[in-house]
Amino acid sequence: MEKSKKAKKNFWLFFIIISFINVWPFMVYRYVPTMDYPSHLFKASVIRNFQNSELKHYENFHINLVPASNILNDYFTAVMAMFMPIDHAGRFTVAFSIFLLPLTVLFWISQTATGNKYWAITAFTMTWSQFFFWGNENFCLATALLFLFLGLLATWNGEFRTRTILWLTILATLLYLGHFLVFAIAILGIIMHFLLIGPISFRICANHIFVLLPGTVLSFIWFLSGGISSHNAIIWDLSLKSKLISIAKGLLPGPWILGEFAVLWIFLSVLSICFIFYRAFISWKRGSRFVAALCILCFIHAFFLPSWFFISIPDQRICWIAVLMSLALFPPLKGKRFFLYCILGIALSLYTTIAASKVFRETDKKTIQVEKAFASFPKNLRLAYLGDPDLPYELHRCFDYYHLRYGGIGPYHLFGKERSVNYKSPLPPRRRIYAYGLEAIGSWLNAYDAVLIISGPNVSTTKAMIEKLLHLGYRQHSKPPIALFFNPKYMP
Repeated sequence: MEKSKKAKKNFWLFFIIISFINVWPFMVYRYVPTMDYPSHLFKASVIRNFQNSELKHYENFHINLVPASNILNDYFTAVMAMFMPIDHAGRFTVAFSIFLLPLTVLFWISQTATGNKYWAITAFTMTWSQFFFWGNENFCLATALLFLFLGLLATWNGEFRTRTILWLTILATLLYLGHFLVFAIAILGIIMHFLLIGPISFRICANHIFVLLPGTVLSFIWFLSGGISSHNAIIWDLSLKSKLISIAKGLLPGPWILGEFAVLWIFLSVLSICFIFYRAFISWKRGSRFVAALCILCFIHAFFLPSWFFISIPDQRICWIAVLMSLALFPPLKGKRFFLYCILGIALSLYTTIAASKVFRETDKKTIQVEKAFASFPKNLRLAYLGDPDLPYELHRCFDYYHLRYGGIGPYHLFGKERSVNYKSPLPPRRRIYAYGLEAIGSWLNAYDAVLIISGPNVSTTKAMIEKLLHLGYRQHSKPPIALFFNPKYMP
């Protein structure tokens, strides 16, 4: 018994050490290489420095009082910024979600299938998901908390135990504030737990409802305020090929480049899902019905996946969560299989972390140059951004670094009723963020002090845009790749 406890303690210690190694790029590099990271950092800065007389955020924005979903990351960063610089706070928040996910997956497996805990090593590779690099910081943080919630839920007997009820309620509320899709999975977990736990009674039902009550009330307030909105059309491509490619993309670790092995990865992804369904069937027959039902219901969404995941339900992120969840269904590892898997799993984890660090390094090089250019700009500019669609994804929202450091306003901040921060009315004139070329230059630019173009210097489209701006009387402050043009009416 003592030997077993010591082995368990040593494995947790080993797991924590690997978790620290997994986040070392955040300790070495300054910038986080995700598409939306600059916008998340800017929102946190607006919250933290709202009354700052130099940045003057209060003139352009207001903080939403409606408890929207997808705001946990912003407020967590803003709180951390009370104790450290905003850049460090932003990195800490994202690193925390990467650090936390494998540990909560291990907790989930330990609570539902103790003998399977070694499979949690898989989570180290999956932390560096496509969704992370696309900028889903709130989703990543909420997912880490989800497995903590599900682990506690799995061992709860449904009775009113004060500590358990309190923790489940707090976590469920945080999941709502983190990401609504993850909160929906928590609701599904509560429903399945209630139906499968044993004899159904009004008391047990009331306890389950109580856990979800704060998050549900907040969500109704959010919906009734008109807070949720999406401009992304769902692409209902029901072809089997599109579904398989969509699932495989969602499961692919972000830093991996497959090239000619893409077909092999799709095959392995489909094979893995078939294996998970098989293990779910076996687990259901053996009595592990809560885990099996939750995994199957999450994977059913795979049959309705759109071609792209953007802000639509169902989407690829559910499959990614379901794969992590299903590790509790896998057969226990013993003997040679245990050693082979541990070696392979740790090797893949280190490889993925090293590959991610290269993305961090490249992002640092590019963003430092952007920030140097921004330092020469006047402060508090109303800045119209025209960004080349072919820019690396980590530079697509780099204009937010200017507003983060020097104030002002632009048309493409990730603000709105469904965010932690919103524009003050009226909204500034705008086009689509990827509008680029001569058609993007029009009368709407008159509302801004300057136009910012970020592009390669030899792109013919960029040259034509610069010529047109100069023809309209704009004054050139800097040259490509980071070119700034003052409006003829603007006087510094």
